[in-house]
Amino acid sequence: MAVPAMIGPQLDEATLVRAAQNGDRVAFGTLYQQHGRLVHAVLLAHVPYQDAEDLAQDVFVKGLTQLPSLREPAAFTGWLMAIARRLPAAQKTHVTTGPASGWRPRAERRGICNTRPDSAAARELPGDFDSPLSGRYDRA
Repeated sequence: MAVPAMIGPQLDEATLVRAAQNGDRVAFGTLYQQHGRLVHAVLLAHVPYQDAEDLAQDVFVKGLTQLPSLREPAAFTGWLMAIARRLPAAQKTHVTTGPASGWRPRAERRGICNTRPDSAAARELPGDFDSPLSGRYDRA
């Protein structure tokens, strides 16, 4: 199915999806423009704001690779939103955390915060306020 080079609002979503399934990148780009903000909003319910933009791109990459498996083009929006809801949890299960992995929270990697209990801020806490912080990291 050939899609005109000018894709406008006159084409319905199912037509765009079928064109994208047949390899039309312009059609997929139009779908991205139409759904990008919605995907971002869904992701904000699951991840911090600073991670939502990266994950939104991951949602569309996954959508593009799995698009041939979508049997009903009219169901594209719901299908894409399901990917957006599941992707953050799927990525969390594939991350190995801890000192050996080298993974640290994004804010810590950027130097925005220090989540270690031995930070100067934790040492400055009065009385026993720092013990819950220290105890959390002492468990193995």
